[in-house]
Amino acid sequence: MKILKPIGITVATLGVLLIIAAIIAPPVAKHYIVKHSKEMIGRQINIDGLYANIFTGYTRITGFELLDTNDRDRFVSFDSLVVKLSLFRLLANELKVNRIRLVHPDIQVWQKGSDFNFSDLLQNSPDTVISDSPQTDTLAETEPMAIALNNIAIVGGNLSYQDLLVGSQWNTNDIQLYIPGVYFSGKNTDIGLNLNFSEGGSLHTNMQYNLEAGSYLLSLQLNDFAIDNLLPYLQQSLNVGQIKGLLSADLQLQGNTAHALDITVKGSTGLKQFRLTDLHEKDILSAGELAVNIATINPEKQQFRFEEIRIQNLKSAFDLYPQSNTFSQLLKSDTLHNTVPAEDVPQADTVQDAPDFLIHQFSVDNASFTFQDHTLHEPFHFALQDICINASDFTFSGNNQVSIKSSLENGGTIALNWSGHLDDISNQDLNLFIKNLDLKLFSPYSIQYFGYPLQNGVLAFSSINNIRNHYLDGRNKLDIYRCEVDKKRRDIQAEINIPLRTALYIIKDVNDKIKMDLPVKGNINSPSFSYKKIILKTLTNLLIKVAVSPFSFIAHSLGLSSHDLKDIPFDIYRADFTPEQFSLINQLATIIKAKPEMILELQQKYNPAQAEQALAIFQAQKAYYLTTHPEISDTTLQAIDYVRITEISTKDPAFQAYITDQVPSEIQTTDLNTQILALIPMEELSKQTEILAKLRDQKLKEYLLLQGLTEKNIRIESVQTDSLVNYKGKNCYTFQLTLEDELPLPETEEIALETN
Repeated sequence: MKILKPIGITVATLGVLLIIAAIIAPPVAKHYIVKHSKEMIGRQINIDGLYANIFTGYTRITGFELLDTNDRDRFVSFDSLVVKLSLFRLLANELKVNRIRLVHPDIQVWQKGSDFNFSDLLQNSPDTVISDSPQTDTLAETEPMAIALNNIAIVGGNLSYQDLLVGSQWNTNDIQLYIPGVYFSGKNTDIGLNLNFSEGGSLHTNMQYNLEAGSYLLSLQLNDFAIDNLLPYLQQSLNVGQIKGLLSADLQLQGNTAHALDITVKGSTGLKQFRLTDLHEKDILSAGELAVNIATINPEKQQFRFEEIRIQNLKSAFDLYPQSNTFSQLLKSDTLHNTVPAEDVPQADTVQDAPDFLIHQFSVDNASFTFQDHTLHEPFHFALQDICINASDFTFSGNNQVSIKSSLENGGTIALNWSGHLDDISNQDLNLFIKNLDLKLFSPYSIQYFGYPLQNGVLAFSSINNIRNHYLDGRNKLDIYRCEVDKKRRDIQAEINIPLRTALYIIKDVNDKIKMDLPVKGNINSPSFSYKKIILKTLTNLLIKVAVSPFSFIAHSLGLSSHDLKDIPFDIYRADFTPEQFSLINQLATIIKAKPEMILELQQKYNPAQAEQALAIFQAQKAYYLTTHPEISDTTLQAIDYVRITEISTKDPAFQAYITDQVPSEIQTTDLNTQILALIPMEELSKQTEILAKLRDQKLKEYLLLQGLTEKNIRIESVQTDSLVNYKGKNCYTFQLTLEDELPLPETEEIALETN
């Protein structure tokens, strides 16, 4: 008993000392940490209170603050941190934390390139010391310590992140995190995290994670997250002025940390009130809502399946400039310069299988698109409204059916239907239908190519295109109603020189319609194949053909014979026309009556010297004929007489003898032509030739007026004799069709055609 008394006193003394140490240690530890934190970690730590109970395993820290390297800004702070351990479980080789509660943590993180405001803390962490001496593998002989963390909670936390180089800032507040338990064994760990973003929106997550197996199941709910802070990152490579939108998601992610790509994603996500603008605050792209319903996505299995993708109120625009366009202006110049050329991009050695891609239902509703072309003499503006796109079971490898419908500004419609494979373009079907398109909208292109402004017109167009084994068979039908063009602009050098007003007027039928078939055929793999060039060339060639051969085109449309309708020949010695010549004139009259707004321009052509010689021969033949037919006089000659006169051969000895008797003796030995020209003075022959020409013009005009034409339809040009001296053609009337104030195009003129 005497021995137990000192032992009892010793134990009591040690207990008192232990209690005193337990009471004194936290204040001492707090004082030491605050005073020597700069020496330990290079940062100043401030603590308002530190309490620990070594008997219950309860520890509480209040008013904690970890400053930045400048000893002024805060890096991490919190109101309180409570940790409660089960100390006696340590005796059973188990670390059991019953409670971790962090209240109002506030973390300020900034980044500048590869440096963070916590980089120094990582650098100051002690390095692991590796001893060269052999170690006894005692751990292998002992059981690993069991670890269990329970009731982990973060209440009302705040996190702020700044990228100083980019200029972006992200703020989250009212962070709520709750983890019922973290298990380092076969059990799943449940983690729940709630975040509220200062710019609006919230994030709610719940994750089951097996630390031992590495498997996880994450449920994520993002509500109306504002994407404005993405702007600085976009501006690194794009010339954008603003980006706005609210992002939401309800997703489930299942996978394993050991296989990062083997992750399965299901759920839905959506973006609403989206807007992207250029540096001038002009909208590049906007959408009321983008909704994506994900059936399953697995990158490792190349599986991308969507139940539905729906876009509403999509708006986009494209502007074309002489040296740039909307997209090229969007990219910064250094981005363009740093683009790797296609030939320098490493190519895969093996051909990979196409991914398992499927969109069960794809739709775009109430979209709009605006196109503006600033490369023309006058800017072109074209808008599509109420665009609707629908596709079902859209895939990379199967046959797809896509339909697109749109409304035009003037009430017209456009419909496009496509059927085919994305991975095989050798067999496709593409059909386009345009109705009630206001042609006046395309006046800038008409001015650019032809020099004529469009005043009116409604277009309907159908294009049926079938591709089989890379060979295209396209059938295009053009139907235009009341197409009208203004006078040609003389201040513009048109790319294609044709009298467009005349050509269009000629093509019109009696109902003021223009109907054309524009077939397109060819191998789409050919380097020279261009759908645009074929259509433009076919259309332009038709207009050229009409412009340079209007009579043939109209005659054919009226069922007339057009192969002889090139000119109207005449006899130089007659003031009238033969029945055959009147037949050609009748065809001209029929054509003009079918196109009453057109002007028939006629021009009489002959060589004066040849005409005078032919007239002298005719006069000699007529004089000889009258001498052989005394019962007929010059005034009683009939048509049959003129035929007989022209049938008199200049080689007839009787005719030659008659001429020799009529000329003076000094020229009787000359050739027959000299003798004939000596019968009539040259001045008289010239006068008679001009008189006959005027009589023919008069007779022709009178006859055309009798056929129902008006004065405004007829324009007969009296050609001056001097301008006909070098004419080598036959005696005839040439003619052209034109509209008032339209420059006609001679049939022999060549037209330069470029279809870029």
